[in-house]
Amino acid sequence: MLLQLIFVLCSLGASSITDTFDKNGLQYEKIGKARLIDGREKCKSRRFSMLPYVNALTMSEGATDTDFLILKTHLQQMFDDVCRSFNLTGEVAPPPNEASILNAGPSGFMERFRMRWDVQKFGNDLRAFLLYNQISSPFYGLIGKEWFDEDSDIGDFVDTAVMFPQRCESASMAVVATVCTDIESAQEGDLYAIVHAGQLMEKSKVFVLYDVPEYVLVTGDSAVPVEFESCEALNGSSFVCLERGGCKCDVSTMESCEIYAENAATDFTFIRRYGTGTLVATNLPEVKIGNITVAAVSPVFKYRLSYNIEKDEDGRPQLRYSTETTPVITQASFPELSHNAEESVHKATEAIRLYRVHRKGIAMLSDRPGKASMWEDVRDFFLHLM
Repeated sequence: MLLQLIFVLCSLGASSITDTFDKNGLQYEKIGKARLIDGREKCKSRRFSMLPYVNALTMSEGATDTDFLILKTHLQQMFDDVCRSFNLTGEVAPPPNEASILNAGPSGFMERFRMRWDVQKFGNDLRAFLLYNQISSPFYGLIGKEWFDEDSDIGDFVDTAVMFPQRCESASMAVVATVCTDIESAQEGDLYAIVHAGQLMEKSKVFVLYDVPEYVLVTGDSAVPVEFESCEALNGSSFVCLERGGCKCDVSTMESCEIYAENAATDFTFIRRYGTGTLVATNLPEVKIGNITVAAVSPVFKYRLSYNIEKDEDGRPQLRYSTETTPVITQASFPELSHNAEESVHKATEAIRLYRVHRKGIAMLSDRPGKASMWEDVRDFFLHLM
C-alpha cells in the first residue's frame, strides 16, 4: 500500500515534456524517433566506385571482348536507371553507339543467360545498397582501410555505420554517400516540430511571439534544437540528424528565447507550419491557406488538412480532403510594449526584435536593450498607468 502511494505521488509530481510545451505556449507535433550525431566528427563523405564490382563479374571461358563490352554497357544502363529511380542523378545522355550495343546479343547462347543474371544481380545489389542505408556484403571490397581504426575490421565498421547516398556519378559509375560511424552512441529520443503560439496584444495592436527552433530532439526532460535539413531518413522508420540547430532558445524555460513582434494594427495574418499542422494568427474573419479559404475560429488557431477515401454514388472510391480548425487559447506571456517599441513595430514592414526591460519596477517590452533615458523611463511609466 505504501509503495502504491509513493508511486501515485511521484506520478503526480512528474511532468512530461509536452506539459512543458503546453505551459510555455508551444504547439507541437511528434515526428518520430531520431538520433542526433556529431556529423563533423562521426560522418564523412565517401565515394563508392562500382568499377571493381563490375570488373569482377565474369562470363564463360568462351566469352569474347565483344561480350564483355555488351555486358558493361548493360550494367551502365542499369546503374543509371537505378540511380535515377532514387532521384540521385540527372538525365544522362547515352553515348551515340550505346543503343546498337544494347541491341546486340552475346556470341554464345549461354552467355545471354549469364549476362542477364549478372545485370539483374547488379541491379538488385545496387538497389539494396541505396535503400537500406547499410553497406551490404557485395560492396565490402569498396571500403577503404583508412575508413576505420586499425584495431577494428570491416565487420565491426559495417555493424556500427549507416550510409546516406547523396548522388551518383554516371560516367565513373560511382556513388557519393555520407557515411556515419558509431551510430549506436548517438543521442536518441523523439523528434518534435514546434512553434510558439504567440500573443495578439489588444492594447498595442501587435502580435508578439518567441523565436523557437522549428525542430527539437526530446530526451527525457531536455529538448535539443535540431537542424532538420541535416536529418536523413533511416529505413523509412526514424531519422539520423547530423547538426544541432543554431537557435539558442531553451524551450524548457523560454528565458533565452528571442522575442519578435509584428504590426497588427491593420489587416494582419501570421502563418507558420509545424509538421503536418499550421498555426494561424489573424485579426481577419477568414484567411487563405494554399488554395483553401479558412474561417478564423479564433484570433489564434491550428489548421490541419487531411485526406480520406469516400465512395461516389456508383460505389467507386474517391479521394477527398477535409480541414480541421482548432482554437488556441493563448496565455498572457508578455508584458505591454513601451511607447517607442509600439511605434517602431507599427512603422516596421517586418518583424522586429523586442527585449524585456523594467521601467520604475514595471516590466515592459522595449525595442532597445539596456537602460532607457530618464525621459523614456518616466514617460513609459505613466503611459503604462493610463
